[in-house]
Amino acid sequence: MQGHLRSRASEEFKCWSDSAKFLFKHGLPRMALAFDAGIGDELFCTCLAHELKKRGQQDLWMLTRRPELFANSPDFDQIAANHRSLRILLRLRKPAIHPYYANRITMDRQESPQEHIIKIMLRKVGITGSAELRPYLYLKDEEIKAVPCEGDVICIQSSGMAANLPIPLKEWYPKRFQQVVDSLVSKFTVIQIGAPTDPYLKGARDARGKYNLRQLAALFRQSRLFLGLEGGLMHLARSVDCRSVIVFGGRHLPFQCGYPCNENVVRQPVCSPCYRWYTCEFDRECMDQIQPPEVLEAVERCLNRLGKPLEVETAEL
Repeated sequence: MQGHLRSRASEEFKCWSDSAKFLFKHGLPRMALAFDAGIGDELFCTCLAHELKKRGQQDLWMLTRRPELFANSPDFDQIAANHRSLRILLRLRKPAIHPYYANRITMDRQESPQEHIIKIMLRKVGITGSAELRPYLYLKDEEIKAVPCEGDVICIQSSGMAANLPIPLKEWYPKRFQQVVDSLVSKFTVIQIGAPTDPYLKGARDARGKYNLRQLAALFRQSRLFLGLEGGLMHLARSVDCRSVIVFGGRHLPFQCGYPCNENVVRQPVCSPCYRWYTCEFDRECMDQIQPPEVLEAVERCLNRLGKPLEVETAEL
């Protein structure tokens, strides 16, 4: 036990030391962003950076545990791979911004946003005027070529429970995902991505756990579409202009975190959007009502829009 504590203390000290060295080397930023949560939350920050850069923001940093999401970005001046730099900046009273969009009311519930999350975040960094509500990830040509993608590929994810912040109420049903795959495999190369612990979908090419985030982005860039649940991979797909079919249900709704270029399968009973994490008084009626034929119809609509410019929601702030 003591050895474990010493190891943790040593690791913590190294993190703080690395942060101090980084700040000593690069100085202090005019502005820094940090959102130490899920993949989607960090990708939202790329929209903030893009709009800030358009308005002349200089010396903008991102403080993150996922520096790979921001590699090659022209919108950030520095990427600090150790989020503890944030605490140092706060103590120095430098502009380090947490653009949180929803307070937690209880251990099981957050505030339900009344508008798109990115719009709320843009206001927190002082953006005014017109802004496009979408994330950005910048791939090099060689990164795309390094991930072979032959034929008509549909990427699919069966669960989001391996996420950094898993939310059971976002889940659809593996058996229904399987029925969707059964209908697609004769016409498409279906590649299952996600975590190794996600329920396996028979007939799909099993790529669970085999790609890092940038490789997944390169795969999305070449795929016909992504099919899955609201979560980090939906936002990753949008960041590289890949359309998606998303089983939203009703825990939260597309106007809060979705994209108009996608096909969003939604149910909105009287309790929706509840923004709960774990418990549902109605036995997840919003998800239970969604059947495979409806998802397949959404896939067909999405495929019919391929080749057309992706629709982008523009907000006035």
